[in-house]
Amino acid sequence: MLVRKTVVSSGTLISHEYVVDTALSNEIRKTLQQVAEEVGDWRQKPDVAAQASTPKNSEPAITLAKIFTIEELEEMEKRSKKLQDNPEWRPVPNSNLLSPAPDLPILQ
Repeated sequence: MLVRKTVVSSGTLISHEYVVDTALSNEIRKTLQQVAEEVGDWRQKPDVAAQASTPKNSEPAITLAKIFTIEELEEMEKRSKKLQDNPEWRPVPNSNLLSPAPDLPILQ
């Protein structure tokens, strides 16, 4: 990994210098990277741009997660989806938000 260079001045040997063989180091690194990729151990550094585009949880979403159980949140999501798919649908009177969503009436 070290290369010995001779230092000559005016045809006279002055000393020897030892320097790192960077070409050899790069080849060893590339070989080890290829081996790691082939056995599935190589991981790329996370892309900063991809992390920046990852959506963050909003304050209202965090508040809802603190107040409601998973089942209650799933029921609200189900009702929201049903309302998006059927804008004319309305909840049954005297039912609370957490009661199961009623089946849609069959229109003939």
